[in-house]
Amino acid sequence: MTVRQVIGRRRETTSKQERGVQRRKKLVEATRHFLQTQDPQEISFREIAKHAGVPEGSAYHFFANKYDLFSALAAEMGERFAEEAARPIGDAEVSSWQDFVILLIDQSVSIYRADPIARKVLLGATMPNEVRNTDQKSVLAYAETVRARFDELFEMPKVSKLTQRLIYALTIIDAVFEFHLRTNDNLDDAIVEEAKFATIGYLSNFVPPVLERKLKN
Repeated sequence: MTVRQVIGRRRETTSKQERGVQRRKKLVEATRHFLQTQDPQEISFREIAKHAGVPEGSAYHFFANKYDLFSALAAEMGERFAEEAARPIGDAEVSSWQDFVILLIDQSVSIYRADPIARKVLLGATMPNEVRNTDQKSVLAYAETVRARFDELFEMPKVSKLTQRLIYALTIIDAVFEFHLRTNDNLDDAIVEEAKFATIGYLSNFVPPVLERKLKN
């Protein structure tokens, strides 16, 4: 085999990989398109593939069914939440752990308010359990990010099972928002305050009321 043949094959493989990435992206975008106007149960995998311009047989190489596509959307959204939680925080922006929790909730609310698909996928009552199970992986990753930020921002004492308790706190937030969205189109200020109150109240059972802030040099 010549060097030219090897390079040619690598180019062919790279081209196929790029085409696969684009097809996968188009399928996820098509799923988002249908979720704008339809409930998950009303959407078919065939419709998604057709709208994406991907042959249905080829689409199955990327996703086993529509629930896999919903899960892919949920995972993407989970990454957005984690990225927000990991962004730099100024000394003046947060002076207490309660401020930090409020900031995290405000970040999430901004995403939910701006993106109706995020509300439907992550908080919608009609989203299947298969997707909720995938979202739990994102919740764990988010909780681990928040746990690391606590250590970065504050002089932390030993708090038993803090990551698990953060997962429970996130579940409280989601439950408050999900219940609200059953009868409302979006999150209003009153329900956001309820979520903050409930979350801080729960975490106050385990985290001391005052933590020393680690200031940047």
